[in-house]
Amino acid sequence: MGLIILYISSVRIFSSVPALFWSFQFSLLLENFRQQRCISHAYNLVCGNILHSS
Repeated sequence: MGLIILYISSVRIFSSVPALFWSFQFSLLLENFRQQRCISHAYNLVCGNILHSS
């Protein structure tokens, strides 16, 4: 009986690991995307200013 409970709990843990992993990956991806957008925005501002001033 104890083995069955242990098995079920281990299956639960193992099935929740990918979900945690994917949510972590997704948050990293979002953060990366946001930073890239910030960088490209700053890049556009700087390049735009250089182009306008020249």
